[in-house]
Amino acid sequence: MAIFERSETYAHWTTVKTRLNAYTTPNSISISISNPCGTELLAYTAMSLLTTGQYYYNYPIPATAPFGEWSVKVRSISAGGNTSIKTSYFYILPWDIITQIEYETGIKSGKSISDDALASIACKAYEEVLNDVFYYWHDEKLGCTGGVAGTCACCSTGNIDGSNKAFNTGHRPIADHDGDGSVEGTDATLCGVDISGYWIDSNCDCQTSYITVNSAECGDITVTQTSGAAIPSNAKGAYVTYWTETSHFNKDLLRQATVFLSSYHVANRFGNLDRSTQADLQQVQNQVYRTPPAKRFLDSYRGLLSLIAVPKCGGSK
Repeated sequence: MAIFERSETYAHWTTVKTRLNAYTTPNSISISISNPCGTELLAYTAMSLLTTGQYYYNYPIPATAPFGEWSVKVRSISAGGNTSIKTSYFYILPWDIITQIEYETGIKSGKSISDDALASIACKAYEEVLNDVFYYWHDEKLGCTGGVAGTCACCSTGNIDGSNKAFNTGHRPIADHDGDGSVEGTDATLCGVDISGYWIDSNCDCQTSYITVNSAECGDITVTQTSGAAIPSNAKGAYVTYWTETSHFNKDLLRQATVFLSSYHVANRFGNLDRSTQADLQQVQNQVYRTPPAKRFLDSYRGLLSLIAVPKCGGSK
């Protein structure tokens, strides 16, 4: 199974054979693992020998591992010095979404559709839902006069005076837009950044801000130059871009919405399911649908989205 959750153990097995299909022992064989951001978390490390030509490595998945597609590379060096690298993938998802997709669609992973393909669809659907469900605030201005909310269109608080580093966003709570379980700024320790920003210097040049989220619920952030110094008093403006949750945001509904959107994409892949062969489907596919399954899944998704989402654009300068 190529689909895992956080804190589980990913076991990778590989075999090494000669051109004549006989198991053989290479001079060395090692494995590296990279997260969805492309960061190598496990540098090439020797794999364990089970028996001639058969090797394995157990990788404990971190409790804070980012969701998505993880890359695995196995490097084998033969006795003659020839090097070969084989790349494969596994997926980390926030919950057991695959079982739920199989239940809704009647399609069984590993038979009609590969585990990797189904996991890839689920990951992309999850990203799509996160984009749809949160409100987007683009280039919201920080540093309202006197630090009084409401004196600028942005309604944020905090002064740009050359020493202040404490600000509050004009809207809250700041959302976990990348869905990794943590709301982070440009100091992100995982993959995604949920709030980013920049400031304009006295020469009207754009400079990147360094942002730390102190409280997502209250919109409490620390904003500095990349050096850690406060934004200078002669700056012509400082701006942040982020997402917020609605007051009726619900994680359970978000997960249900992801299942229906994933099912919609799967149904499209299989020609709306009702035209699939018996071998493609489980017993549930014998149900007579008055509405084509793909549309039914999409309607269900949109219905759930309307309960937890808001329009997608906002912001002010």
